[in-house]
Amino acid sequence: MRNTTKKRNIIFTVITIMLIGVMVVVAGCGEKNNSDPQGNKSKPSKLNMMGMRFGAMEVISKNMTEAGKQEDIDVSVKLTGWDDLENQSKVILSAGGNSPYEILHAYNGWLPEYIEKDWVLPLTEYYIKYKDKYELGDIPKELIDVVSKDGEIYAIPFQQNVQHLFYRNDLFEKYNLQPPKTFDDMFAVLDTLKKKGDTQYQFALALGGASGVATEFNNALLAYGGEWFDENGNPLFNSKEGVEAVKFLKKLLPYMPKEVLSYSNNDVSVALQQGNVAMANLWTTRCAEVEDKTVSRYTGKFGYAAPPSSTEGGIPFTNWTQDMFIIPKNVGTNPDYVFQIIAKTLSKENIEEIAPLTMVGRKSVADNPEIQKKCPNYKAAMETIDNGAKAYPLLPYMGPERLIVGQYVSEALAGKTSPEEALEKAEQDVIKDMKDKGYLK
Repeated sequence: MRNTTKKRNIIFTVITIMLIGVMVVVAGCGEKNNSDPQGNKSKPSKLNMMGMRFGAMEVISKNMTEAGKQEDIDVSVKLTGWDDLENQSKVILSAGGNSPYEILHAYNGWLPEYIEKDWVLPLTEYYIKYKDKYELGDIPKELIDVVSKDGEIYAIPFQQNVQHLFYRNDLFEKYNLQPPKTFDDMFAVLDTLKKKGDTQYQFALALGGASGVATEFNNALLAYGGEWFDENGNPLFNSKEGVEAVKFLKKLLPYMPKEVLSYSNNDVSVALQQGNVAMANLWTTRCAEVEDKTVSRYTGKFGYAAPPSSTEGGIPFTNWTQDMFIIPKNVGTNPDYVFQIIAKTLSKENIEEIAPLTMVGRKSVADNPEIQKKCPNYKAAMETIDNGAKAYPLLPYMGPERLIVGQYVSEALAGKTSPEEALEKAEQDVIKDMKDKGYLK
């Protein structure tokens, strides 16, 4: 039954991407491709946005629609899953003709490729023009730096995110446990929880698919002091640290649900809500749903802490990400109005509304003590960043190459190959792919 469902999902994704291709072609036939979008000065009557479905984005979508109404612009929103957003965005951005979406949700791991391939519109002139009107200086410089290259701004960030520990505080108090600082500490805690048997399983990670595995491999690789590539683009992940990272993930498997190799972040949230696991390393934006009393059996019984590392004080087992809005280079309408809709959507008042659901991208909101009181995991999230949380390397080839690695590591976790062989094959395929694309000679 699960295989049938997966096949249906694959077919659905392929059909969706084909339909988007048709939409792009039709859009291109209907009007001249606007390679110089600023040539169109007229105010649009309709705009379309596509983003990933999660709690904060639901609120942002509502506010974007309202921002459009205030300007007599009909804003239509489509929310989808993570993989669909990534795949569909690439089809839209790379196609000829005008984009069917004037606004796209993106994240830091995708942006370097988009910039490298000239798929996104530079936004610096609009940022400068409207900086005071929309208080854009309130967005921290470190977030603006993430969306910039060579002095040009390519996106407007609205949130940041990290993975950190979610744990059952009632069980930790019951057995006098402390949030682990190191991997050794974590396995000691998991052994105790397994022995006590209050939950069927003790831990969970989102290890479904190549992307999920790549993220957790990245977290472990960095925690062991490893790196993905050197300054010339040569792979470094096939290393002692890389092998240790895979072995660490394999060592966690006996503490996790049997289906964990197909787990999404939603599945991890549900496992916590229903008491199937006692601890997880999960995105901070999932706190609201885990604590939601309408679906969670353990509201108010969770604790939050920065994730451990291979050694105390080392790089934490996490991934620091930033979410943003971009305007496609092939936008078919006046980008000035598009930018203003984004900026109006991300006003201080609107960001305050999503603050309990995420790590917001406005300093005045993030630093507000009253806002912090509404976010039980805020301290853990900020401590994770302060402890040295890293993002994926901001490289144009990072996106596709991490998926190659993720696929081979997934096979190692499934017992189909050894960690050493998985990374050796991954390195060979990554080198070939990068040479084919001109990133390596």
